[in-house]
Amino acid sequence: MFVSALVSIFVPQTLVVITSLSFLCVVVRLVLPVYFMGRSLAHIPGPPTYKLLSGQGEYLREMVNSKTVDIMFDVWMNWSRVYGPVFQYRHYHKHVVPVVYDVEAVKRIMHDVNNRRYVFKDSLQFYNGVRMIGYTGMLLAPYNNKWKAKKRILKNFLNPIKLQEHEEQVWGVIERAVNGLSDLKDVDVLSLTENIATDIMGLCLFDHDFGCSLHGNEISAISKQIANACFKIMANPLLKLPFRKREEKEKTYRNIARMRHIATELIKKESAVTHQLLGVCRSVEEVVDDINSFVFAGQDTTSNIMTYAIACIGSSSPVNSWLQEELSGIPIHAPWSIVSKLERLDCVCKEVLRLYPSAPVTLRTLHCNHVISGYDVPKGSTVWISPYLCGRHPALWDDPLSFQPQRFLQQSDCRSKFFPFMMGPHECSGKNLAMMGYKMFIFYIFKNFEVKLLNARIPRPRMSITLQPSEAIKVRLLPKHRPRDS
Repeated sequence: MFVSALVSIFVPQTLVVITSLSFLCVVVRLVLPVYFMGRSLAHIPGPPTYKLLSGQGEYLREMVNSKTVDIMFDVWMNWSRVYGPVFQYRHYHKHVVPVVYDVEAVKRIMHDVNNRRYVFKDSLQFYNGVRMIGYTGMLLAPYNNKWKAKKRILKNFLNPIKLQEHEEQVWGVIERAVNGLSDLKDVDVLSLTENIATDIMGLCLFDHDFGCSLHGNEISAISKQIANACFKIMANPLLKLPFRKREEKEKTYRNIARMRHIATELIKKESAVTHQLLGVCRSVEEVVDDINSFVFAGQDTTSNIMTYAIACIGSSSPVNSWLQEELSGIPIHAPWSIVSKLERLDCVCKEVLRLYPSAPVTLRTLHCNHVISGYDVPKGSTVWISPYLCGRHPALWDDPLSFQPQRFLQQSDCRSKFFPFMMGPHECSGKNLAMMGYKMFIFYIFKNFEVKLLNARIPRPRMSITLQPSEAIKVRLLPKHRPRDS
């Protein structure tokens, strides 16, 4: 009886104390940083708080769920017209500072190796506690000697001269995928380009043919589902709670396990890339992280930009005719050394990248105080930099929303405002491979086919980890002459 009485007295009190301490920890961890960071950024203009607890986070979450028409970057564009090239807002418990069109500040921030890339540890690295890319994958790893060693390995294998060795393989992948289409009158472009981008990446990086156009593209479907699930958690941190979206989380866990299994199998193939990575990394697990980084960042981004290129050129008769004038004098079997130097093709590819960069945003955590557009931005601030906004802002481009590839003939150096592959030490390692596959695919399609866009208009992009079409892009391909022999 005495023990029962003590338990009935002290246990409830203990629970109250534990609950109070837990609440206090939450306040210290979430509320106080918001308060102090908010005070340090109070001099920077920005939109009024949309919701008390989530700030503008709730508004962005609604856009992710397609409850409003505009995507996140269109809202930023509108805010920049009101508040200027730099402003601040609150996303749940974090204040962020988008730098929209101060190109000198963008260049300075991205070239500073000490500015850490901001990472969402509970999503891209660990999705709700389950390891996806981990802390060691090149996509998210800090800038250190090991990261630089991995970067050198990739540069060695993906430099333009080395990539010429894969020219016939790339042509073969493109031809196989196009020739394997059952119906040229109603082609789902994104499905086609996903197969091509995945197979090119497998052959050029891992000496492995995934055969996606023959057997289906499991990798693309898995990585897309994981990316969308991760982005939902980024946009709405409340989804981390265990009782939210259980079925989707279970599916994501299974897909992460499958991706890591595929990466492990690629290591067993003992390609030159994986062999050298094993020499740098401490464990096979680190190489798995790197392979998942390549797959996650590579095939989805390349396929999206290929898809939008077909849509943009196919919907613009003047641009199509302008491009055909250049292609008409080039043999169907032209080598990459010629295709890579086609000026108009290069302008068209750049213009599509300007309007639809696959990686529309990057983030940096400042390691020291910065002055951006006259505002003091303190150390520790999270800065958002967007190739999408820089590519579409009227302060940087004439008639920015129109598709005019000729503008790149007149602007020889626009690197500060045009950076679809980012810039500085963290510039995309697969840039050369992406551009090779991208240009060869566009050359092959418009050299061999008349392209008619079946959509009434080019679908608006929707935001995930990458910029994706909000609906399927369909085209009709009308053969102009006999396809290139295998």
